[in-house]
Amino acid sequence: MQKQSSSSPGRVTAQCVQCGRSFEMWRSYVKRRGISKTCNASCREAWTAARRQRWCLRCGASVVGGRKFCTPECKFWSRVDKNGPVVRVELGACWIWTGSKVVGYGGVTHGGLERYAHRCAWILTNGPIPDEMPWVLHRCDNPPCVRPDHMFLGTALDNARDRDAKGRHPPPPHPLETRNRKLSDEGFAEIQALKGVVRAADLAPRFGIAPGSVRAIWSNPHYRKP
Repeated sequence: MQKQSSSSPGRVTAQCVQCGRSFEMWRSYVKRRGISKTCNASCREAWTAARRQRWCLRCGASVVGGRKFCTPECKFWSRVDKNGPVVRVELGACWIWTGSKVVGYGGVTHGGLERYAHRCAWILTNGPIPDEMPWVLHRCDNPPCVRPDHMFLGTALDNARDRDAKGRHPPPPHPLETRNRKLSDEGFAEIQALKGVVRAADLAPRFGIAPGSVRAIWSNPHYRKP
């Protein structure tokens, strides 16, 4: 906006950047504050709001404040590389999580909770994970993959069987750990599968361990103390 010739003594004519209308200002005000960009408060509010407008970096929708993405879904999928490796030809390319990693799997905060990225991808695509099948398994056997059709639900026993079928055997335990363990891998899987079905106090005597060990196994699938 440029200052134009004065229309009357002591005044300066300017043009509103919002509505384009010409308006007059006192020359004394211009000397103190400079030329206003808008003609009234309504135009000033509209012009300020337009300058503060932001757009989602993924989908282009309008966002509020200084956010970069319009929804948590857009923020999640913006961190996914859909041109990943092809582990199995029949499944197509993997969608690789480019954010932080946790023991090979993608890690993300969703709904205030720390989750694996592939579990979050399943929830965003298919809804909540049912309690009776709490494990999200990979068909492609690629931990950082978050492509929904590369995953399926199962139990702890299904996870152990899938691991064995794909030849991903866990590393051999320490000799002292082997000597002192009371549970086999099948026992751990069975206890995991019975989570929420029976009480820990009723299940512990069956395997000769303490109820606290049963609850620890339920809360941590990698627990190996008993």
